[in-house]
Amino acid sequence: MKIAINRLDILQTAFSQIVIPQAVYNETTVVGFPGSEFILQAIAARWLQEF
Repeated sequence: MKIAINRLDILQTAFSQIVIPQAVYNETTVVGFPGSEFILQAIAARWLQEF
């Protein structure tokens, strides 16, 4: 079962920067992925980065 709470702000508060693997970036930023706009906003804000 997958549960999403759409609370990336919790991670941003707890960590100044988070790095995600390219595979996670690819999976979570595709059109239609729930919350992809939040992932892209976090990357644009530079506290979430891909490697």
